[in-house]
Amino acid sequence: MPERPTAGYELRIGTTNVVGIIQEFDVTTEGDTEDISGLSDVENGIVRRKGLPVDVGQIVTFSGKIDESAAGYSAFVTAMKQRTKDTNLRFLSGGSGFSYTGHAESYNETASRSEAVWNFSATFYVNATASV
Repeated sequence: MPERPTAGYELRIGTTNVVGIIQEFDVTTEGDTEDISGLSDVENGIVRRKGLPVDVGQIVTFSGKIDESAAGYSAFVTAMKQRTKDTNLRFLSGGSGFSYTGHAESYNETASRSEAVWNFSATFYVNATASV
């Protein structure tokens, strides 16, 4: 299994050309718990809470440099801005890396005059992940 994505990974939408380079990458896994405490869980007047996991979600937050001239750029921006369902993003280095399928939660582009490039940041809700 390849290492986790870090700075320098290429960003692709599906299998198209590179649309950017990743500078920051973060994966967060969160879940909810249902309280299943009952009267039998009371000790000395104190309820000993018990929980049951009911769901889990994964969020990928990433940022970097975007290439507006890339073949996949318009498809990427459209998928991010319209929160297209089942969008596939690939983060690759040397041909291997990770694939995430889901939809965008947020997307932002900013210009850097000093670097003469466009920077981007995105938050992506993951429904499926795989090594590629």
